Amino acid sequence: MGKQLKVRKNRKYTIMIIPRRGGKLKEISISVVGIWLTLIVFIGIISYTALVTYVNRVSAYKSRSIKHKVLEQAERIEELTQQLYALENVNEELLSENKDLIEQKIEMNSKLEEITEMEKALAEALDDNDLMTKYSEIGEYAFADYRKTFGEKINATVELVEKVKLQSKLLRRIPNRLPAEGSITSYFGRRTHPVTGELGKFHKGIDIANYTGAPIYATADGVVKFAGYHSGFGKLVIIDHQNGYETYYAHNSSLQVNQGEYVTRGSQIAKMGSTGLSTGTHSHFEIRYFGTSVNPLKIIND
Repeated sequence: MGKQLKVRKNRKYTIMIIPRRGGKLKEISISVVGIWLTLIVFIGIISYTALVTYVNRVSAYKSRSIKHKVLEQAERIEELTQQLYALENVNEELLSENKDLIEQKIEMNSKLEEITEMEKALAEALDDNDLMTKYSEIGEYAFADYRKTFGEKINATVELVEKVKLQSKLLRRIPNRLPAEGSITSYFGRRTHPVTGELGKFHKGIDIANYTGAPIYATADGVVKFAGYHSGFGKLVIIDHQNGYETYYAHNSSLQVNQGEYVTRGSQIAKMGSTGLSTGTHSHFEIRYFGTSVNPLKIIND
């Protein structure tokens, strides 16, 4: 006869529970399989609890991080809003000063015309052979009053001319004109980036399109802070107008100025191109006031 197969019995272990006082002794029998199943369930429960705790902590950390970023963004928006209000007030003051300057120029021209007429009359009197006779008829004191009045008008006009010159010098540092001729193809504000396709990308200036090599002019007097190649801007010129304003002229094909050079309003500083991160020939023009980008069309008045 062949060998008989021996059936291995499932081994069991007995757990005894001994009460503290006078209680009945309890016994619990459990097999090896049961022990392993209990350990697996126990480890599973611990692992699940640990995973849930970790996920909750990560979620709470992300929630706090997002909340912190939202608060930072809200503070930044409030700060930018305050700066915008300040810029609007500055713009109103500049427009008011510009209006006063025009009125003062009109007054100056009127006084100059008046002085010119007086000079003509005085020249005719000096050439008149009968001047002494007229002098005797007018009288010494009347003639002296006439000279005094004439002198006071000249002095007042000279003071007005100096005042107008000073204000004109200050106004020449305000970038209130376009840097080039052409069509505005992109405005200040949020847009889809024409190169990267990024949605809601903030455009810090305006784009003016024209032919390659079109002249780019300084929009106000100032000192060239930077003239060279700068990342996405391509060939870039930055002018510091020494009153809080800085202007940026980007994507040029060539530059006509050097760093440190003093430029005046209307002088050519570059030629239009498409260098840097650009899809076509244009001039990217920015105005920054104490480091904050402002809408150029809010400053430009011609």
